[in-house]
Amino acid sequence: QDQELKVVSVCRLLKLKNIDKAIMALEQAGIKYTYTIYGTGPEELALRELVLKQGARERVFLAGSIENERLKTILREYDLFIMVSFPETLGRVYFEAMASGVPVVAARNTGIDKMIEDRVSGFLVNHTSVRQISGAIMYFSQLDQKEKESMQNKAQEVARQHSWPVVLKKYRALYVQTTQNASR
Repeated sequence: QDQELKVVSVCRLLKLKNIDKAIMALEQAGIKYTYTIYGTGPEELALRELVLKQGARERVFLAGSIENERLKTILREYDLFIMVSFPETLGRVYFEAMASGVPVVAARNTGIDKMIEDRVSGFLVNHTSVRQISGAIMYFSQLDQKEKESMQNKAQEVARQHSWPVVLKKYRALYVQTTQNASR
């Protein structure tokens, strides 16, 4: 497709976030894209060097820190969120992206794994595989507008199912059930 894919990551720039693999995967995908990375950290210099080495200076932007208050508004400007962090317990930013209607590319066998349905509400990949990350990006970029909107809606539904009011209601019901069983 001719349309430019707008990709984003928001994280502390640590080796375990695998941002380097996302950069390489985007280049490997052979599509028109821009990739904005919000965050700072010890991997920043290595990532800047990788961007230069990949010849991606016109497409990959290390944008520094972002205030949490601005995150919701900014995420809506993007098509796809990538963070194939491993090991990751359960980063809130995945839900922030999905709540903004932005499907995510995440690592298998992490906290977000069972919440995303692969190729329905997002993508699950092997965090060490540039090829799999690239495949998810290419798959998404080739969807027609209706299919992209369906995935965006499914991502928002996942976020709604894991919102604080829903989770608190489930915990309360579990607590009531547990206390009733204990008193029998």
